[in-house]
Amino acid sequence: MFTSHILNNPAAHVTFSAPATPAHDTSYLGLTESQQLALSCGRRVHRVCRGWFGIIHTLLDQPGVRCVTTRRGVTLDQAPCVHQSRVVDDTLHLFGLQQSMILRTDAWYSGFAIDIDRASGTVTRSLRFFDAYGERIFALESTAPEGFAPNLIRPFLDSRQGREHTHVPMPPYSQFQAQPSYMERLERDGIRLWWQMPGDLPLNEVPGIADLPRSRLLEILGTDYAMRVRPEALAMNLLAECLQAQGPPMSLRLSVSNVGACQRTIGPLLEANIRENTLELSQGPDARLSLALKGVETIWIVRKPGYQGEILGIECHDIHGHLLLAIDDHGQPSCPWGEWASLLRILQPRTTAWLQT
Repeated sequence: MFTSHILNNPAAHVTFSAPATPAHDTSYLGLTESQQLALSCGRRVHRVCRGWFGIIHTLLDQPGVRCVTTRRGVTLDQAPCVHQSRVVDDTLHLFGLQQSMILRTDAWYSGFAIDIDRASGTVTRSLRFFDAYGERIFALESTAPEGFAPNLIRPFLDSRQGREHTHVPMPPYSQFQAQPSYMERLERDGIRLWWQMPGDLPLNEVPGIADLPRSRLLEILGTDYAMRVRPEALAMNLLAECLQAQGPPMSLRLSVSNVGACQRTIGPLLEANIRENTLELSQGPDARLSLALKGVETIWIVRKPGYQGEILGIECHDIHGHLLLAIDDHGQPSCPWGEWASLLRILQPRTTAWLQT
């Protein structure tokens, strides 16, 4: 059983305040990151052509490379260890023993190689890829002192390297879209049946209903499979505190997904802290995750029938109902109602009812 001093401290800080805007953040000027880079093309920023598969295959095995998937305030950063890959249409699937990545390159719209200055000259440190709305969806970062080798990067550089003022459309989530107050009963029943089928915890949209927000999906499933946690700020503090206070580290799966990439990593959770309103999780030097808490609107406890038992997880959603982060036990059959389930019951005691079903 986990205990918490936060519950006994009425003066505990449990609200999410917005930190100051970083100096390099130009979003307050109305510029997306891809627009800023397009305006900076020249000596240190280079436009990349659209050979996405070639770039990934060429650079993924380089020493010191890290894969980074982002989605509006959340970042999952890990060292790749890929043992198997396959391509289906415009989607690249990469699998390792404790990680998986799905790169849907049909949603990749632009890419840039970014250099930094060194005593010996400039070295390429980062390749960043963006969707049509100018939001970063995936990146390859190099931690090697010499960065990415120039002879590997040069074949993928675009012939157009001048500065450009680009225009990007407004993202769909930034515009008000009235959600129907009801769904056809057949459609609701179909969603529940789809969720009840044994399988992995899905991160993407329901097949055939691409515009259904994740929060709305969980509402349709009902309390048999999803329960909301309130208050959100207290829940995140409790989550970090309980994860940090546990004895032997629990093996958990961290997942971040966006329109163009899905990245998942499994391993013992060695560190969990909240610093400057950011949740920081670490599975050691190979995998790190950070989540800006100011972007968290709702938190849910979910369960899903898996192949070897039930998958129990916690999800953080943004104000538009989209999934930011999922943490789950990846359906470990050895102890389906162990420490992880006990932790989730602290956050939402009503999940105790799931023990009876």
